[in-house]
Amino acid sequence: LKGADFEGATLEKANFQHAKLEQADFTGAHLKGADFEGAFLPGMDLSNFNLEGANFEEADLTKINFQDANLAGANFSGAKMHDADLDGSTLKKCTWTGAFTQGMTMGVSSVTHKGCTFDVYGIPKRKSKTGLT
Repeated sequence: LKGADFEGATLEKANFQHAKLEQADFTGAHLKGADFEGAFLPGMDLSNFNLEGANFEEADLTKINFQDANLAGANFSGAKMHDADLDGSTLKKCTWTGAFTQGMTMGVSSVTHKGCTFDVYGIPKRKSKTGLT
């Protein structure tokens, strides 16, 4: 599905398990509860998306942009999230068991992580108003 055009599509609870989605266009798509287990999404821009309840278990999310996205209840177990950007995203009740998070950034003041389960490899960076800390 490399380069696929999903612009404006209603894809709630869609199954993208093990799909290779690099360069796919999800602009304006509805992805709440979508299943991306084992999917390949490096460098994808999913900023401002509603991905509540989405499953990213074992997915490659290297350098993905989740800025200001709603990721409440998402499952990131075993996901590769190297250099992912989650600045301003909502992370309430997410699962991170076994996730690889080296270089991942999270905004300190705007990230909600109440009820998350953390057991990660690598240390996420936190953004401050002046940059990374």
